[in-house]
Amino acid sequence: MPEYPLQETLHTALDHHHAGRLQEAEKLYQSILDQDPKHAEALHYKGVIALQADNHQLAYQLISRSLASQPDDLGALVNLATTQARLNNPNGALESYTRALALNPHLPEIHYNQGILYQELARLDEAANSYRQAIKLRAGYAEAHFNLGVVLEDLDQQEDARACFEITLTLDPGHGPAQAKLTGHN
Repeated sequence: MPEYPLQETLHTALDHHHAGRLQEAEKLYQSILDQDPKHAEALHYKGVIALQADNHQLAYQLISRSLASQPDDLGALVNLATTQARLNNPNGALESYTRALALNPHLPEIHYNQGILYQELARLDEAANSYRQAIKLRAGYAEAHFNLGVVLEDLDQQEDARACFEITLTLDPGHGPAQAKLTGHN
């Protein structure tokens, strides 16, 4: 089967997807998969729709199948990690984020999300390192500064934690949780 009509269908599906017309997009992704059951992009984006609909098990299956065809798809790895985190599989999510960072270590959001998972697993030193890396890549990342402060508080590094909360408020003056941390109303 020629690839060109499938690519046209994929572009139309993506247009629908980006415009929020998810049912139309999903039908088109499925029509691609009916012709090519291993079409990595259609599998991935149909998985994204499942993720958006909170159907995490289906999202996991579809995105995993996509990655079987294209193991170096950065977007699919990030979406798989998000799915795994929502399926309460933080170790699997960490593995997917690690694979994504091996492909592109310059994405602060991935480091930040990895930090959240480390924090949830009480791996505080690794969480702090992830947040620091996110901040190194984007100095104005208020949430990374705040979460680093929370981790440093848990590591009993109160002065450094306070400095993080102050930076958070400098970057985002309306950040209520940082204000609460600094005023002791947490």
